[in-house]
Amino acid sequence: MRLTGVPVTRLRRWHRSGLLLVSKTKSGRLSYTFSDVVAVRAAKALFDRGVKARQVWRLVRSIRDWRPDIEQPLASVRVEVLGSRVFIVLDGVTMETGSGQLVFNLDAPSPTRTARILETPNSGAETAPDQANLAFNEAQEAEQSGDVDAAEVGYRRAISLDPSHARAMCNLGNLIFATGRFRTASELYRAATRADASLPQAWYNLANALDELEKYADAIAAYTECLKLDPGYADAHFNAGLIFEKQGLRDEARRHWIAFIELTPDHHPAQQTARAFLEYQD
Repeated sequence: MRLTGVPVTRLRRWHRSGLLLVSKTKSGRLSYTFSDVVAVRAAKALFDRGVKARQVWRLVRSIRDWRPDIEQPLASVRVEVLGSRVFIVLDGVTMETGSGQLVFNLDAPSPTRTARILETPNSGAETAPDQANLAFNEAQEAEQSGDVDAAEVGYRRAISLDPSHARAMCNLGNLIFATGRFRTASELYRAATRADASLPQAWYNLANALDELEKYADAIAAYTECLKLDPGYADAHFNAGLIFEKQGLRDEARRHWIAFIELTPDHHPAQQTARAFLEYQD
């Protein structure tokens, strides 16, 4: 009730009617998942806007089927409704439920502030990709010069102009990753893999974020995907070796240490670490 602003009596009514399909604990208390709480907030917002019950049920059902890779404090999550579309906003990133598509304001502010949800205008659509690449290049220049705030605004603008701009998602994710917000970064990287599944960097970055979140099996799967696309990705071999070592899977780690050593020159700073792991195994 505190998280959603919906009275207990209404929550119970929604549960009995089947609008909410939450589970129960052994003591008989209702147990809500992340998606369940988002569904409650969405239902409240839709009913408050006068949306018909049938449409509310359809939208809530789609949210219940949604399983985001997010473990965010629920108090920091906001639900927005735009027409018949439902979005969640967390840590400056706006995401459409169901598809997981990211939505950015053209002049999105810093990630500590909430981005507004806007429909992309049709006018000038044919030049949007060019404008997105221009914004991306300017953001890269800003980042290289040390202006992180301008870089973030630029990457967000590139994504708003071209929602499939995977490299902008990766670079924005890197800025957010550097601040320790690994869950938000992971969502950006995952969106990048959806936008361009052939981009090794997107899978590599996603794996790094998942590793930080201690989701080791998912991280290994992402490193594996990265190396399928680019078997010569030395850093991916190194990080995969580390994660396999953490899991005690030394045979798997050994393969990546050998690959890393073969791919990097002797003076590479990480060579000593890789060789040390191999010597320890021997």
